[in-house]
Amino acid sequence: MADAEQPTDSTEAATSADTLRLVSRNGETTAIGEIDTTTGELSFDSESWYTLDGVRLSGKPSTKGIYINNGEKVAIK
Repeated sequence: MADAEQPTDSTEAATSADTLRLVSRNGETTAIGEIDTTTGELSFDSESWYTLDGVRLSGKPSTKGIYINNGEKVAIK
C-alpha cells in the first residue's frame, strides 16, 4: 500500500481573511476592511474606494458623493 502524498502547497499555512463591512443602526455602511480570522486583526486598505453600498471601485471616484476610503467616509465634491 502506497503512502498518501502530503500537500506541499505553501498556502496551507497562510492566514485566512474575510471582508468586513461595518453597518450602522440605520443600515448605512460606515467602513469596509478585512479581518484576519486567525488573529482577529482588522485592517483597512488605504488604496481601495467603496460606495456606501459596499461596492469596490476601480480607483478614486470622480463623481460627487460620499464614499469609503481607508475605513472612513470621504465626501467628493
